[in-house]
Amino acid sequence: SFFKLSLQLVSRYSTWVVRGIDMLETPDVDEIVWTKTVPEDQFIVFYQDLEILTSCLPTSYVAAIRAVQPSLNPNVYEILKKSYSNLKSLNTARTRLGEILCNRITKLCLVSLQPVKGIMQTYRITNKAPSNHPSFYVQNIFAHLHKFLTSEPAQKLSSESKQEWIYRVVHEVTAKYLEWATDM
Repeated sequence: SFFKLSLQLVSRYSTWVVRGIDMLETPDVDEIVWTKTVPEDQFIVFYQDLEILTSCLPTSYVAAIRAVQPSLNPNVYEILKKSYSNLKSLNTARTRLGEILCNRITKLCLVSLQPVKGIMQTYRITNKAPSNHPSFYVQNIFAHLHKFLTSEPAQKLSSESKQEWIYRVVHEVTAKYLEWATDM
């Protein structure tokens, strides 16, 4: 029936999504070009689809069916709701995609942090007095994160996702800074 078909479509979509994210995490030689050339904006749209699907499908879809088919046995609604709430693979895929995006942004932020490695050498070689104002690179460390969060697709992300990603990127960048600073 229609309900079986919709559940099959969700299952197939889930398989497709998981395979695509697997390709992002462990790209083959042919897939490396694809994974490097896709901008983050497109991944955000994909993430939003997963976010909406996993949050709305168990509730909105069943409510729409109930409105169209009020005479169905109440057990059918419960079975559908339970089936759609078992979207664990899509939730896992959404989490993995968020991690991939955060890792990309973190890497970009760490590129801006690279000059910190040369600070100690600069002062040792030149015998300069320590600076009393921020280094030139400080203002750019989180520029990539800011650019990402202010992009049009990112504006539609849930505030929970944004906060989680901000925390993750800032935490990883500051942890790397601490590591590099203690190595000096």
